[in-house]
Parts: sequence; C-alpha cells; structure tokens
Amino acid sequence: MNSAKLESNFLILATVSIGLSAAVLAPAWGDGTVQGRARFERIKGKPLMGYAELYESNLFLSPDQGLTTAPSYRLGAPPNQPPRHDGSYSLTVAAGAWTALVNQPLFFIRPKVLPGILVRDGQTITRNLDLPIDYSTYFTDAWTVYDSVWIQTFVATGASITGVSWRLAGTNATEVQASLHADDGGADPGSWPLASPKASKRDTVETLADNWVRWRSGEVPTVPGQRYAVKLTGAAGGDRKFAVFSRAKDGNSYAGGQAFNSSGAPQNFDLNITVFSDSDGTAILYNKTTAGLGELRDGYYDRKWGQTFKAALGTSLAAVDVWAAGANNRWDLDFTFKVLRGGPGGPPIGPAKTAKAAYQAFGAGLHGVSYSPGEVPLAPGETYYLEFTNPEGFNPYILDDPRDAYPDGAGYQNGLLKAGGAVDVSLTIAAYTLTGGKITGQVIDESSRQPIAGAAVTLVELGRLRLTGAQGLYEFRDVPPGTYSLTAAKTGYNAASRQGIALQGAETAQADFSLSSRICALDFRNPGFESDLDGWSRYGDARNRTVDTSGGPWFGGITAHEGSRFHGNEINGCCLNGGLYQQKCAVSGHRYRASVWSNVYWISGVADDATNRIGLDPGGGTNAAGPITWSARHRQPLSAKEAWQKISVEARATGPIITIFLDFAQRQASGNQWRINCFDFVEVADLDAPASGLRRGDCDNDAQSGLADVIALLTRLFLRGPAPACEAACDANADGGLDVSDGVYLLLHQFAGGPAPPPPWPDCGPDPTADPLPCGASSC
Repeated sequence: MNSAKLESNFLILATVSIGLSAAVLAPAWGDGTVQGRARFERIKGKPLMGYAELYESNLFLSPDQGLTTAPSYRLGAPPNQPPRHDGSYSLTVAAGAWTALVNQPLFFIRPKVLPGILVRDGQTITRNLDLPIDYSTYFTDAWTVYDSVWIQTFVATGASITGVSWRLAGTNATEVQASLHADDGGADPGSWPLASPKASKRDTVETLADNWVRWRSGEVPTVPGQRYAVKLTGAAGGDRKFAVFSRAKDGNSYAGGQAFNSSGAPQNFDLNITVFSDSDGTAILYNKTTAGLGELRDGYYDRKWGQTFKAALGTSLAAVDVWAAGANNRWDLDFTFKVLRGGPGGPPIGPAKTAKAAYQAFGAGLHGVSYSPGEVPLAPGETYYLEFTNPEGFNPYILDDPRDAYPDGAGYQNGLLKAGGAVDVSLTIAAYTLTGGKITGQVIDESSRQPIAGAAVTLVELGRLRLTGAQGLYEFRDVPPGTYSLTAAKTGYNAASRQGIALQGAETAQADFSLSSRICALDFRNPGFESDLDGWSRYGDARNRTVDTSGGPWFGGITAHEGSRFHGNEINGCCLNGGLYQQKCAVSGHRYRASVWSNVYWISGVADDATNRIGLDPGGGTNAAGPITWSARHRQPLSAKEAWQKISVEARATGPIITIFLDFAQRQASGNQWRINCFDFVEVADLDAPASGLRRGDCDNDAQSGLADVIALLTRLFLRGPAPACEAACDANADGGLDVSDGVYLLLHQFAGGPAPPPPWPDCGPDPTADPLPCGASSC
C-alpha cells in the first residue's frame, strides 16, 4: 500500500466521529471555515469573462440532521462590518456535513442549494454557489437603439425556466411584456409560439435597474438542447419603445444565440438578459413571483406558523426560506423548521432544523434552512406541512398579490387553518429533482444484536450524514453512480467503516454495521457552555439555556469569563435552587479536581442570599442529594457583583465514572430583589495521572496498538473529538506536533510494513523528546 493510498484512507477514516461532533468538547478543535462567493456567469459558458456577484443576497449554512443551529450571512455586507459590495461570505462552523442555500427573494435571482460541504477540523474550504442559468450577457458597456420589441435567442440547458431579468439603458415604455417562445423553425423568433400558456408576464420597468419576471418550476417547461427566445415587448407608456444594454459579438460572446429587433432582423450583439433555469437538479415548488416581501397583517402575530404544499416535482426537500418580523422591528430570530406529512397533525419527515435569520435593513428577517438530498424525502403528488416556530413570537409576511396565489396549499396559524384557506405565507420552497440509487442499512450492537438508534452514518464522498431511527435503520437517496465509503459512529461504541459500496444506477445497495461497545465513552463535553447545554443535565430550577454575551454584557454588566456564553440563573424575587451535572470517565482510585468559574449577583440582603458550589460524586451518581463531595459555597460581596471567582473540589473516584455537579442556591428575601447565579468554564484534572511515561502510538490509551489509535487521532484532528488522555503518545513520528503525518505514519507501520514508532514503543517509558505536548494520563 503506497502513501497516497494511505492518505486517502486517512481522509476517509477522519469522518468516523462526525455523529459525535455536536456532542463533544473543544470548539477550537472543531471549528472549520467555509468561504466562497455566490454568483452567476456574466456570459453563459464563458467563465473567463467573469461573474456577476450577489451583493446583499442571503446565505444560510445548515448541518445535516440539524445537529447545531444553522448560521446565516448577508453577502458582501454583513451587519456591523464595512460592505465589500461583492458576493463573498465566510463562516466558521463545527466539523460535519453542511448544505448551503443562497437566495434574496427581493432581487431578480433564483435560489441556489449546494449540498455535500464536508468541514474538517481547522480547515478552510472554498465553495462557490453558481446560480443555474440557461443564458446571460450581463454587461452595460453599450446599448441598443430604441425599439418596441427586442428578442434574444438561446439554447436551453434545464428542464424549466424560473426567471428572466433584463437591464434597460433607457425607456419610454412604463411596462414591458416578457415572454418565452419555442423554436418552430421560423426565421423570425418573434413569431415563434409561446413555450407554454403561462410563459408571458407583464410588469413595470425602470432604467438602469434589474427588471425581472419569475415563474415556479414546471410553468415554463423546456427541453435541454432545444432553442428558445426571450421576447421583450413594450406594453404601456409613450411610444412603448426602450433600449436594452448589449454586448457586441466576438470570440468571447454567447455561442448559442443572438439578438433580433422588432422586424425580426438578426443583430450582431447579445442583449443584457439573464435566463434562470432548473439546470442544477433542483426545482422551485413555491415562491413569490412578484416584487416585494408580501404583507404584514394585524392578528397574525404568533409563535408558530405553517404552510401546506404539494410535491408536484422533486424527490426530496432542498431548501425553505420565509420572511418574518419580530416584535419591535427585530429581525434576528432563530426559527425551527419541521416538515410533516399531510398537515399539522401528520408524522414528521426528516429532522427538525433551527437556523438564524439573515439581516434586512428595515427590520424584517429572511429565515432559511437547507437539506441534503434525501434528508426529507418527498413523494410526487403528496401534500406536506412546513412548520416554522420561534418561542418569542413573530409576524410572517403574507402573499399580497393575486398573481402569487398558491392553489395546492394554505397557511396555518398555530396549527389552525387561517381564513378558511385563503392565506398563503410569503416563502420559498425548493426541491431536488435528482434521481439515482439508494444506500440503506442497519446499525446494531455487536453483543446484543439489538438496533442502535441515533448512530451517525456518513456517506464520505458526498459529505452526507444520516442518524439511524428507532430500529437502527438509515437511508441515503439520490446517490449518483459510483463507488462509496461509509462510516458509522455513536457515543459509547467503537466506530466502523465500509468501503467499496458500488452503485451502477437507480438500484439499492445494502451496508449494515455492527458496533462494539466501549467500556466508558463519557467524554467530558462543552466546559464553557459555548454549545448551549450540550452534555449537561439539569435538576431543580436550573434554566434550560445559556446566556450569550457576544453582543454585549448581560444583566448587571456580566460577560462570559471565556468565550461568549455562560450558564445564568436569574430571578427578581425568590427563589431558584438547582444546578447541572455531567458524567465523565475516570480511573478508579485516582483523585480528581473539578473547578469552575463562579459569579453571583444580588441586590440588597446579604451574601448568603445567592451562593454557588461545585461537587464531585466519586461513584458517578446523578442524584444531587447523593454522596457528593462539595466545595465551600461561593459568596460574593455586593461590591464585586461583576467578578468571576474560581472554586474547586477534590475527590477520589470509586469506579470508572465520576459526576461533576454545579449547584446554586437562593435564600428567601423580602421584596423584589434580583438573585443571579452564574457558572462558566469547568475544568476536570486527574491528580494521580503519571507525570511521565507513555507508550508511543497508543492514542486511545488502551495499552494496545491498532486501527483504533488512528481513529482516535483523526477524530481529534478533523472532527473536534475529545482530547487524547496523552497527546504526546499520539505523536507517532515524534516530531513534536500532532498532524496528518502521525496518522499516515501509524497506517504505514500497521498495514504496509513501515518503520515502528520511535521510543518509547512498544513498551512504556519516558518521552525522550523535548516537545510541549502534554500527557495527562497514560495507559502505562
């Protein structure tokens, strides 16, 4: 086996714990950056002629299975930053599989969905979103004479036209009719028949602006490879004549068509027209085809809205976005999207996903979410219910133009049909139209032979992720022909992989997994609450969320001790009592120290009115009234109400698990007096871990050498996995750092007869190198 092959295997193995990425510690290890530009070719088929970039459009990046909240980005002009006037974006996200959506329903563009964005730890990857078009010549250096009709021919590459835009250099016409015509062999494209009964729309026009009309997929069907024409006709105003920006024909021009005037005479230039199409494997099932956001209406404010729609086209849901406004002109509300079969009471289809809104200057937000192929399967002709919620409440925009009425569904407020079905919400729904094969299988426990629910199965080459259901089943749909690798992982089990899964076409391949249990897999997670309360369990009155101070201080000027989040429990009066706990693996007989940064805020009364403490249950119990070793209570003077103080406790483990408790108490006080208890950044240290001595290459700390060591290293490097107990042991080639070369070194040794790791190997011993890599605990 050569090193190039091993490098490929390394990247495959690097995805083994993608299912753990939402549930492990160390955001600094898990972050990766996705960047790029949203755009379309200025001249169709001529990328060297440059791109028109989608300045002020909105991008959403959604994780497969909805494992974390999806971020948003306003292209070229993010809030509170100087505008760049381009279509660029840059987002730092956790490792995993992601799908991007770019759209701006106010503009002339068509939505674009890009699945299969596989983010690995610490990497910066570039993914450009190129809008699907059949024709474009987006230049404004020259223009035509005034005429009442201008025509541009082109060759279709997609199954349907969803939009046409054009830029006028001047106009006497106040309205223009835009129509699409199919080639019938006639010399004059202006006499060709309409491509469909709906292939003609009329609207007002402006000079030096992107004028446009829009259709839903299937309303103007086209045949790839056949010729069509866009016809612009002055419909009202003066002599109804206008001039269109154009570009003279040369070697860099569009090759599949040309412009014609009102007399049907061919011209030696192309018109500034862009034709958007279903040429990328997606279709637009529902959208606002006219200008504007829609309408805000009294009595429509609520926490939950929905819209039914019919899957007239497509095999699975691709993306959704909706316009909404919160109270007091708030735009930055997180929306949770769900898809149900049939209606509000139907069974859920696919995962629920939560996404952040994209900025709009006038207080409205565009809330969008995207899906990978097959994540939310659709059956042609069936009705589905799209639900979107926010606990603070919001007002959705409603379609306000009769031309946008949607005949195959209706809006629902809080699960109830609104206005007898006469209301449609202003949103966009896109679906995948790809067809291909399936990969299905089941994940079971190797010992019990019982199915494993919640296991993460990754289709490596396409960057797709699925979580198994109650019966341990998973399915990938619309998989193109090819040969694929799969991995399966779940907390508490050793990961497994399968290679060589081949698909020839629209067939189904079976790939099952048997996972072996790990003795202890309770990796300590989320110490600084940067992933909300992931990994932590609540008891008593503990709040079910964390405080985000990235935008400024919280109550009383409190900010996070580290990062941007902390856990805060607040009440004006009395009294909250409770806390959080989390279990972690331990070495029986070892002494452990648990520490946390504590902050207590109180107004009037005495310091005992609000206190914090940290505890350790040496036997791994989860009862706050159990045999717990507690620290002294942290009491804070009123004058130090914005200060953080570190408190600690020590205890000796009596088994393979210990439990860390963060406990707070508030005492009765008269009047409405604020009591706030805060925790941030927990640390747990094994005080009896060997100060020296390690077994090089034993990255999983099990006193054995094997593939599991490679997986442990790759999980850490690429997918923000737990920190190895002894990082120095993972340094397989003893070069003083942890990187790809260590994984390749171990693979070469284990499978290709490569050299053994340097000392100490295979036995325990002191590390002869002077590198700074730590070794908190070793199998030695």
